[in-house]
Amino acid sequence: MTLAFALALTLGGVPSVLACGDTAATTTFTPQTGIVVRSESLTSGIGCGTGSTQIFKYVAVAVDASHQAATAGVYDCFADAVLVNLKPTQIDTGFSLDYTVYVYAFNQAAYTASQVTAPVAQVNDAPTIQKFNQSAFDGLSATYTTSCTATEQGNIQVVASCAKLAASVSTTSVSTVSTK
Repeated sequence: MTLAFALALTLGGVPSVLACGDTAATTTFTPQTGIVVRSESLTSGIGCGTGSTQIFKYVAVAVDASHQAATAGVYDCFADAVLVNLKPTQIDTGFSLDYTVYVYAFNQAAYTASQVTAPVAQVNDAPTIQKFNQSAFDGLSATYTTSCTATEQGNIQVVASCAKLAASVSTTSVSTVSTK
């Protein structure tokens, strides 16, 4: 071994070998499969806030092709709804990954007056997936409602396609009282 080679190995070779070594543990990353409802597009034209026409919070309920409620959650107006790890639904022709996401948006007063947590807990705390009890959610007197569609795909979060929010029937109906 020549002196130049030994010097190069000592000064240049060893530090570069040590610099490339990695003793850190490897962490495995598993992507979250799911459906995302984008709050920005959901609240467009209405806005977030505490006013009577603004959205304060909203509920998103993922319902599968056989009308089973898969999951539900309550979200702040500015936060995306992320519904993850939904199971495929067995239907007559095989399996389906198609979901409808029902959205119930509330102004602050309607949210405070409603019992939102009860039907959401019914969906999430059930030991098995159950039929979607739409009347329980329709009875919450949401300020706005809409529905979205999405087909879940493996290892990605699919953005749901939502119709524009519409004022709920319960908030648009006016009762007239006669004072004769």
